[in-house]
Amino acid sequence: MNMWGFWIIFAPYYDFAFDKFKQNKLLAIVFALIGAPMAYQGGSKLANFDVTQEGFVLIAILWGIFFPLSLHIYYKKLLKT
Repeated sequence: MNMWGFWIIFAPYYDFAFDKFKQNKLLAIVFALIGAPMAYQGGSKLANFDVTQEGFVLIAILWGIFFPLSLHIYYKKLLKT
């Protein structure tokens, strides 16, 4: 299965589902720290691969940085146009 499709589908969520995180960066960080490892755990069960505890910690940290940063970049560019 091609996983790139999920990234393409993820982008439109910024307009309506992630709008509530625009002003509250702490909520975005908490959402990413908890939600990302849970999503990867669900995916690992479906695709039958293992993620170590260290892997889940790394996923949480990376998404905790990426998600609020991506929100900042998205809305900064959106307001400029």
